[in-house]
Amino acid sequence: MFNKSPYTLLALTFITATASADTTWIGAATDAASSDIGDAANWSHGLPTNSDPANDGFIGLVGGSPVTVEMEDRHDLDDRNFTVSGGSTIHIANSLAGSAGFRWENSTLTLNGGHLDVDYTGGAAVIGRDSDPNATILNINAGSTVDFAGTAVYLGRLSQGIVNQNGGSFTVAGTLGIQVLASGAVSGNVYNLSAGTVTATNLVVNDFSNDNSNYFNFTTGSTGTLTIIQSDFDFESFIDAGDIRINDNASSLFSDFKVDSSVGGQTTLSLIPEPGTYALFAGVCALSAIMLRRRERSA
Repeated sequence: MFNKSPYTLLALTFITATASADTTWIGAATDAASSDIGDAANWSHGLPTNSDPANDGFIGLVGGSPVTVEMEDRHDLDDRNFTVSGGSTIHIANSLAGSAGFRWENSTLTLNGGHLDVDYTGGAAVIGRDSDPNATILNINAGSTVDFAGTAVYLGRLSQGIVNQNGGSFTVAGTLGIQVLASGAVSGNVYNLSAGTVTATNLVVNDFSNDNSNYFNFTTGSTGTLTIIQSDFDFESFIDAGDIRINDNASSLFSDFKVDSSVGGQTTLSLIPEPGTYALFAGVCALSAIMLRRRERSA
């Protein structure tokens, strides 16, 4: 008798693979009508989702060149996960539809050598703006840039906003705020800095629920820097209040940080390397010296 089971299994495998395939960007490579991030026709398998980890949206090189993908409405990133790489950019124009500021929620955006360029200046940008049980997460990795042209960027209002920066740069033309100070604001909004640069004209950390759960966090061994474009900015008061921490420790010490005001009109905060880091560096230098001597002798 004809055995259908292998064919049935093959068909089911194909259907499963197709259903769970990531959706990749196939739209325009430059600003144009076909660069709309919210148009399903610009994606290989329709719009991304965040309900299925295997259906994230990937924006990378198209035809060997970086692409610029346009966000046409302020809700285009909601409820979808994206990864941007290869020098490609998600761009938000100043004419963004649905005004009152750039906002998104219930989404994860990961930049792996990609860019987020927000030109909108009509209001504050909010990461985690509207109500949702899931956090809104921005991951910034090496070679990536985030640029906000508006007056302020806030992490968290009606849902959590979290940034994990492992390299690259995050620049705000105005204030970097952690938690919007407004009715119903949720707790647990955190900016985690492991490496890279953060630059803003001001820093504000709010505590609407009085639970001290919103803060700027230097991870253990962080090589990142936080620069505020103000002379002699008072970082010490933020650290003493638990609003700037090391490894989530609300009792972090100001003496563990380095404050640099050598550049006029700005103040930069970074971690003082741990003694072990100095020892490692000294060991590397010593090893390099030994290898150099051996090469000179054998020459």
